[in-house]
Formats: sequence, structure tokens, C-alpha cells
Amino acid sequence: MWGGEAPAGRCRRLLVTTVLLLLLVVTMLLYRLCYSSPGTVVCARAGAGRLHFPHTRRRLPGAIIIGARKAGTRALLEMMNVHPQVMRASREVHFFDRDNNYRRGLDWYRRRMPLSFDDQITVEKSPSYLVTQTVPERVARMNQTIRLLVVVREPVARLISDYAQYLDKGARGGKPRLRLPELVLRPNGSVRAESRLVKISIYHRHVRRWLQHFPSEALLIVDGDRLVREPLPELRRVEKHLRLPPYLNENHFYFNDTKGFYCIANDNGSKCLAESKGRKHPPTDPQLVQKLRRFFAPHNRKFYRLTQKNYSWPET
Repeated sequence: MWGGEAPAGRCRRLLVTTVLLLLLVVTMLLYRLCYSSPGTVVCARAGAGRLHFPHTRRRLPGAIIIGARKAGTRALLEMMNVHPQVMRASREVHFFDRDNNYRRGLDWYRRRMPLSFDDQITVEKSPSYLVTQTVPERVARMNQTIRLLVVVREPVARLISDYAQYLDKGARGGKPRLRLPELVLRPNGSVRAESRLVKISIYHRHVRRWLQHFPSEALLIVDGDRLVREPLPELRRVEKHLRLPPYLNENHFYFNDTKGFYCIANDNGSKCLAESKGRKHPPTDPQLVQKLRRFFAPHNRKFYRLTQKNYSWPET
């Protein structure tokens, strides 16, 4: 009887019971974090970054989301990550666009990738790759058969979203920020084509540079505007491009009325992008918007011809 035991005996029994309960809890958690894959048990991404499960290893990416900045690259990566055969690098590595990182070599790059199984593809995202001159050749040296993804968005909307982030960083850092016209217009009122905000939205120039090093079939253009409105059609194109078995369906996503965009639904609940995503855009002078649209119009038409798709972005 418990009442007749010595204190030391009761303590040992309590300790054993506590340990068994902890083991049971850990086992249940691991079970919830795992899914079945043909011929093996694949443990979830939450643990795969910290524990080395049998038959896993860190691999160089089989696909890279190379841009464009503020066009929906994070949304695409998180939605792709729902697929059980996709393992994504949780942070932007900036291996190919930063010389100090590139000099560290491919082993350094590989160590920043998640653990994965043989039937999974590793995906990295660094949006500045699209616009950095040296990156296409560097990526081609690593792997000429890699799959590339470019997310594009209506150029002026992308530019304004980029400017909103610029303002947000300034507010958090206590730094003064220039008004949008000061950044994108010359004193005579013409568009400043050399402005970083403007240059990123001239998509055809960046894509042409990549096509000097990769065949067109290696590169998929993802419509970022459509990805926000109806993600599934774009994600099915991505599955096909990455040669993944069809998996994603309408049950994996739901529209969040409060946030105004789609969120991810899974067995462990739901996940929406961080508050910084979908941030409210600053008010923009309609005449400035019109001027920027007119500036981008000929560049957009070149992009349509290059990709053989008319995105019908407004020109006035």
C-alpha cells in the first residue's frame, strides 16, 4: 500500500511514473509531427531542422525562388512547403549574391539547408538573386539542371509594396525616409530608371539575363497577383515544374477575411504569413501611379513577348 511505504520508496515510484508520462508525451508529439511516405516514416520539418533522422541528409537546393522582391516569394515558399516532398530553407541564405558568403563555398551553403529524404526536393528563396548580375552564372556552375521560380506582380504594385517596406524599416530604426516621388522621379519629373525600386520591376531585363545561362524550360514564371487571389492553379503549375506528384488541393488553403489573403490549413491548425506581409500600402498620388504605369508599359510588353503570356497589366 502507498500509505505503508517508506518516503524513499514513494519518491522512486513517483519518479518512475513521471518519467513514463514524459516519454508518453514525447512519443505522442513525435507521432503528430510525422507523416507516412512509401517505405519509410518521415518526421516533420519542425524536428528535421534539429534532429538527424535516419536516411536524411542536407542537400543543395533542387529549386530556387530567385525573385522578385515583394512579389509574393514568401507566400509561394510557405504554400509549397505544405507538399510532403518539399523541404524549404527557413531563411534567405544569400549565398550567390553576397561575395563574402559565396567565398565560403558550397559546403557552407549545404549546411544551411534542411535535412531531407531522397524523395524530397530542397527549395531556397533569396529574391535578390533575380536582379544581381553575377548570380545566374554562379547558380549555373553549381547545377545547370536546377529548377528556377520567378514570382512577378503588377510592376507598380510591386514597387509600392517595396516602398512600404522601406518606410516600415525606417520607422522601426528611427531613420528619416524620402517620399516616393523623391526616390523614383528626377527633378524634371521623368521616371528615374536607375532607381532600385524601378529597376526591380523591369522584369524582362532580369529574365533575359538568366536565360543566357539556363534553358527556358528551367524557369517558371509564377503570377504573384493570381497566387494571392486563387493560389491553387499557380501551385499546380509549380508542382508540375518541380516534377512533384500532385498533392496540394483546396483543403490546404482558406481565405482569411481579416487579413485579406489566403492562409494555410493543415493537421496542426492554420498558418498565416507574418503581420509584415500584406502590410497596408501608403497613399500614392494617382498621377504618379499613372506616370509609372506609362513608363513600365513598353517594358511589360517586352516581358509578355519573352514569356509568351499577356498579363494585361494597366498602362495608364
